Amino acid sequence: MLLTSASADEAVLELCQACDLDTPHWQMNGEPLLSHIKYELSHYDSPEVAYRQICDALGSDKKIVLPCAEQKDLESILEHIREKFPHNTTLRIDGTIKGDDRVDAMKQAHEVVFDVLGYTASVDSGFSIDIIGYDLVFCRADVRSVSATALMQM
Repeated sequence: MLLTSASADEAVLELCQACDLDTPHWQMNGEPLLSHIKYELSHYDSPEVAYRQICDALGSDKKIVLPCAEQKDLESILEHIREKFPHNTTLRIDGTIKGDDRVDAMKQAHEVVFDVLGYTASVDSGFSIDIIGYDLVFCRADVRSVSATALMQM
């Protein structure tokens, strides 16, 4: 049995043909895994506008996920949140979290639903953050040029 991502179908077919294996059997999930998520793209010219959407969500007791393309952006938005909502629980996973602290943070991300879960693309390869239990995801590309593929992996 070979399990792959949905985007690997052509590569797997070529591999099976090269190895003289029977045509692979494809089975999709019975229901889309992220069907509960509503996507909305917004563009803003100032941090205050972007922060307002996040603060409105937190003010409404929403649990949010903040994947950020830039470590400094994550640092600045989490600092703003801590000042405005000091009682909220936050978890930060980025390149500044190392060693045992990183292992602990990764474990917590799987086991605890925080008010705010913020991370950058430095999250370990093969590590998936389960966003069940969270209400909103604010994926922040900031001023960095990010490809659509990289953005979807965040």
